This record gives sequence, structure tokens and C-alpha cells, in this order.
Amino acid sequence: FNSHNTESLGVSRRHALIRPSDSKLYIFDLNSTNGTWVNGHAVGSNMPHTLSDGDRVMLGRLEFTVRIVKRPSGHTGLLTGKSEMGEKLLDIARTITSQLNRDDVLKHAMEIAINSTGAEEISIWLVDDQMGQLFFEAGRHADQEQVTRLPVNDEYASQVLTSGQPMRLNRDPERQIKVKTGFLVEALLYVPLMLAGVPIGVMSVAHADSGKSFSPIDEKVVLAIADFTAIALQNAVLHQVTEAALLRRVKTVTTLSYALSGDIKNLLSSTVGHAGMLKLYSNDPDSSGIADEILQAGQQMSHLIDQLIDITNLREYPLAQQSVCDLVEITRQAVNEMNEAGHAKDVEIDFQMVGDPYLIQADEIHRFRSMVNLIDNAIRYSP
Repeated sequence: FNSHNTESLGVSRRHALIRPSDSKLYIFDLNSTNGTWVNGHAVGSNMPHTLSDGDRVMLGRLEFTVRIVKRPSGHTGLLTGKSEMGEKLLDIARTITSQLNRDDVLKHAMEIAINSTGAEEISIWLVDDQMGQLFFEAGRHADQEQVTRLPVNDEYASQVLTSGQPMRLNRDPERQIKVKTGFLVEALLYVPLMLAGVPIGVMSVAHADSGKSFSPIDEKVVLAIADFTAIALQNAVLHQVTEAALLRRVKTVTTLSYALSGDIKNLLSSTVGHAGMLKLYSNDPDSSGIADEILQAGQQMSHLIDQLIDITNLREYPLAQQSVCDLVEITRQAVNEMNEAGHAKDVEIDFQMVGDPYLIQADEIHRFRSMVNLIDNAIRYSP
């Protein structure tokens, strides 16, 4: 990366580590300053994240695409004992269940199933909870990956979904079998995706070359892949719901924090300031006494507001969602937000960018609210 001026792109000296295993490629973030991202998702520090062909990786602001020229074979025909099978299943479980994005789960499940069985084609169907219908969600044929959502009628998939049992099919002179794409295949293996004993979908793999078939070991491995996929899909749904709820809470707490530190505290400071002037310049004892009461109450209110701000900050920062943000774009949005307030006070807000635009690792909501608060104060106290 030396020729890419990586330092100016926010790449740390020890930023990330890419490490291969027997069948997978992993990337680790080494506590870098600006983070490591795969397909737009942050990679946790020192946590392995699997890489696939075509993945987009960002080290700070340096972006590149992963191209895997040669894949190691993980065909189950090479497994010779229970120990080796156990190690392989553990690696499969670790790889699939570490994904928290639904499409990533499907993508890695397909890749592992193909590598493990030597199949040429794979399809995954999931049941729609609302419609109760089986939908084609993802598939791969001839190295062409597809992650989409289409209603599909597949006789064998429907049978496996109903029975909850795997099904192996081999072509013979009296029966030709086709897959979703319409291609004739030599052998098919269907397995259910089970969650708490309930089938939530079906996975199928297919051999196209003459003479190939799926062994009982292939069936066990694909069943394991399907089970881990079902668990990972459920985890991805829960993660998405939790993340959305946390984000809503962050927005609420952030808004309250800025209201306390901005609007409310500014109004209190103004009130206390006027009370101080009244006490200083008034010769009326009653007015001076009222001013003293206002100043004392103002101090108590200010202390209470500071305590509330501390409480919101304690709850806010652990929930903050940091990402790569465009500070220039955040500032532009804040200016647009405050233009109307500026016009109301005959204040013109002029935005000019000096130097090159750059990205920062921060919470976008916090930065936006900070910029809005700064502009609001400038408008309020401009002569």
C-alpha cells in the first residue's frame, strides 16, 4: 500500500491483519484509529471477520476489493475421522454465526456449502412469516451469486419444509431433475433450516457433472450448515431490531442533552444575567431582593441542569454509533437546518470550505447537533 499515500487516507501503521485458514480468509482490525470496514459494516477490534471474493474493504478511507484467485478445497470427501469432522463443523459454526448482517449470513452459508460439498449450485429458500409462503432468497450458479427475494414453487423444497427431513435425489434414465434455473442436474440434496424444531426454510445443493452424488457425510455437513444459518439469521434479525431501538434512544437522549446544554441553559444564563444587572443598578431594596432570589434560584437550576446533562451523557455515549462521517457534509446540513432561524434575525449564514474535504471517525448525530448548537449560539448573540 506504500504507493497509495495511506497515511493521508487514515491508515494506521498497524491497521489490520489478513489471515488465511484451511478454507477461509479472515481480516482482523488491530485497534486502528479510523477502523476497518467490510461492505459498509465495521469490523470489531481484534475480532475475526471472514472475507469473500468481491468484498469491499475500507482501511480508514483506503478502499479496495477482495479478489480470491484460488480457493482452498474443503470437500467433505477428504474428512477421515470424527476429530476432523468436529473441527470442520466448529469452523463452519464460527464463520456463519459471527455474521450479524442477513445478506452476509446467506453469502457465507452458500460459499461454505459449495466448498464443503464440491457442488456447482446452491439455493436458499426462507418462509415469509406474514404470507406463509416459501421465497427464494439467495443462490449461486456457475460462480454467479444472487441475493434476492422471489416467490418460487419448488416441489422438493416444499416437501422438505413440510416434513422437516432432508432429501437426496439422483438422476436416473427414467427421471431427470431440474433446479430453479432450469438446468438439468445429476444430483440434488435438500435440507431444512430448523430453528427451535420449526422449519423456517430450505437449503439445496446440486451436482451438474455426470457420475457425481451426495454422500451421507455431505448430508450431515449441509444439515449443520443449515442449522447454523438458521441461528445466524435469527441473530441478524435480533441485532437489526436492537440496533434500531438503540439508535432511536440515542437520538432521543442526544436531543435532550443538546436542549439542556443549549436552549434551556442559554435562557437561564440570560435570565441570571438580567437579574445581576438589576441588582447592580437598582436602588430599590425590593427589586434588589427579588434579584437575589432570582440569582439564588438560577444557581440551583444551573446545578440541576448540569446534573441532568451528566446523566444524559452517561447514558448517551455507550449507545453512540460511530462511523466514518463527512464533516463537510455534516456542516452543510447544519447550515441548511439553521438558515430559517438566521433569516428570522436578519443574519446571513455563509458556508465556505477551506482545504481538502476529509472524513472523520465519529457519531454523525452528535457532530450534527454540535454544529447546529454552535450556529444557533452565533445567531442568538450576533449583534
